[in-house]
Amino acid sequence: MNHKLLLRQLKTLGLSVDRPPSSQEDWTELLRKVARAYSDADNERYLTERSLEISSAEMQARWLKVQALEEQWRSLGECVPDLILMADQSGTVTFANRGRGPLSKEQLMGREVKSLYMPADQDAALKTFWDVIKHNRSGELSVGGLGPGGETRHYTQRLNPLVKDGVVSGAVIVESDVTEQVKLAADVEAERAIAMHASKFATLGEMAGGIAHEINTPLTTILFIAGSVKEMARKEIVPGPAVGKAAANIELTIERISKIIHGLKTFARQSEGDPFSPTPVKQFIDEALELCRHRLARAGIEIAVKPIDPELSIECRGTQLTQIVLNLCSNSADAMEETTNKRIEIEVTDLPDHVEILISDSGPGISKEIREKIMQPFFTTKQPGKGTGLGLSISRGIADQHGGSLSLKTDSPHTCFILSLPKKQTPAPLAQPA
Repeated sequence: MNHKLLLRQLKTLGLSVDRPPSSQEDWTELLRKVARAYSDADNERYLTERSLEISSAEMQARWLKVQALEEQWRSLGECVPDLILMADQSGTVTFANRGRGPLSKEQLMGREVKSLYMPADQDAALKTFWDVIKHNRSGELSVGGLGPGGETRHYTQRLNPLVKDGVVSGAVIVESDVTEQVKLAADVEAERAIAMHASKFATLGEMAGGIAHEINTPLTTILFIAGSVKEMARKEIVPGPAVGKAAANIELTIERISKIIHGLKTFARQSEGDPFSPTPVKQFIDEALELCRHRLARAGIEIAVKPIDPELSIECRGTQLTQIVLNLCSNSADAMEETTNKRIEIEVTDLPDHVEILISDSGPGISKEIREKIMQPFFTTKQPGKGTGLGLSISRGIADQHGGSLSLKTDSPHTCFILSLPKKQTPAPLAQPA
């Protein structure tokens, strides 16, 4: 037997043998060691191969899971009606879930964020985008854009930072098409303006008899004076003082008619687009009372207006505030039909940054059961055919547009409304980052 070859083979198995076996026991022990060595080697090889098999299977499973997640993300992005964009720190689009207007999804990829906006919106949009990146905060804005057919669309965008390992790496832009909502809001505003104008004419209809009387009475006076002057001329008796007095009465009467007609023309025209301008509070209250004075007097209603500082002015649309006062006085007149001592009181309180106008009457008041409903459109307690049910609703809308409020004073024993109006109008804020 080649002992050197045997020793080399034993060494490859990791067995260190100094000398060849010389007895049966030595050979038996050596064979045990060889068998153990082969067993250990087989176990190690099996475990290694098994580990590789497991690693390969796990990697395949994970890869399939990643592919499934990517497919789910892609499907989810395609199902979402909003446009979802991702942009990196340089302002370049890196992801789009769908196309936008005439641009396909592929055409959006790699474009600068700036190119997505119309020229009028670019400055505000880029400011919002860089604020999101720089300050790690959300932003929101309204922008215009082109639709698939090149038509103008309206969008709102919400921007949120993309953060990785505590560092902002870009931004997510979620864009919603709100064109239909904008159109609907415009339609609602147009209908509201029509309803407001209709309410004006309904109020004028209620006042028509009194207004006609207000104009007819001065005309009768003018006719009488003219007849007197004519008679004096016929008799060649034309004393200077008498003619002067007659002329003065004619002038005053014409001024009164002119004032009534001016009030009617101002009140009847559409004033929703008028700018807010400084207007004396006393002026729009007097104009309202001038239009309803005869109706209230004919109904036996006393009007008590506490002194108003003629210099007290507010920024407003005076004609619209005239409509509020007229609506409230008209409602009071209807509510006091069965009241014996009929009285309307108007009081103006000058506060540091706003004014309060209290209009109250001596009627039975408004029951608790309907207090929450009186401002609702078309709600009315009047008899059918008497009133539109829009007066209070429109009046509150006008107050809201002025940045004020119209509310019922619930602790008053009678009906008392509080019209609160700011002295200065605050410009509407531009869209800024959230």
